[in-house]
Amino acid sequence: RGYFTDPGSIRFECMLGNPFGHPTVMWRREVFLRESLFYRNTPYSEDFELWKRVVERFPCSNLREHLLLYRLHGESASVIYADTLCGVNDALNKEYFQDFTAGAIGAREGIRKKPAPDMVREGLDCLGLLAEEAVFVGDSEVDIATALGAGMDCITVGWGFRSRREQIEAGAKVFVEKPEEILSLLYLD
Repeated sequence: RGYFTDPGSIRFECMLGNPFGHPTVMWRREVFLRESLFYRNTPYSEDFELWKRVVERFPCSNLREHLLLYRLHGESASVIYADTLCGVNDALNKEYFQDFTAGAIGAREGIRKKPAPDMVREGLDCLGLLAEEAVFVGDSEVDIATALGAGMDCITVGWGFRSRREQIEAGAKVFVEKPEEILSLLYLD
């Protein structure tokens, strides 16, 4: 996965997910102490919550060079807690994104996980939109399959966990390398 190096793209990416190469984050200790930048009681999202506050107040960057090889496995929190993250999504949406999104939808009884199109269809219903009036933005073969299953166009981002080859093999047709490129694709009149 590649990470943005410029502060503007990092700020934008923080609205969508984790903008940093965790667990390789380094900060100036004196800034954290001076500004009282400590973890709050936010289970499942303490890093994200802290980084969002830092990004809002200070310019941040990532190194272009990868300094760590990190292995995802069945014990990772994103796998173990996948079913309980729906409530976390609601809390994060209320705290950070309510001015930008209409809500957060997660898998639950009657709403299957991706690649089933259930969450997307519920989101479209909540917004009063048809699939042809929206676009799905994702990085993985699961995201691409979700968009296809929901009958939506898909914009595939290049900064996720999959290679371009994997994305193409999954059926991706439209690609962006920076968040701001998404906006130019949305307004093509």
